[in-house]
Amino acid sequence: MKAGDYATLYLTGQGFVSPTAATGAVPPPPSQIPVTQLPHPLANVAVLVSGVAAQISFACIPCYLAGVTQVNFIVPPGTPTSDQPVTVTLAGVPSNTVYLKISY
Repeated sequence: MKAGDYATLYLTGQGFVSPTAATGAVPPPPSQIPVTQLPHPLANVAVLVSGVAAQISFACIPCYLAGVTQVNFIVPPGTPTSDQPVTVTLAGVPSNTVYLKISY
């Protein structure tokens, strides 16, 4: 992984979503609804890589998961090489920190 690459993480505990999703049910496949209509957290989602806000390109429950939110983000330009801390903040509450290996 390097600065500017897309990365994906998965999270639970996203709280209420819109549109609502039945407990244990997966959203309809993309052939039935546009991606923009997939359930997404109502709370604000942010990803910090080495303390820098990452651009989020997708934060929804995908059609192949129940109750798990997929977050696609871009590793911020200028992120130093080595293991860098990644934290997700949801409704202002930070997650545990994980580390992402950044290389050239």
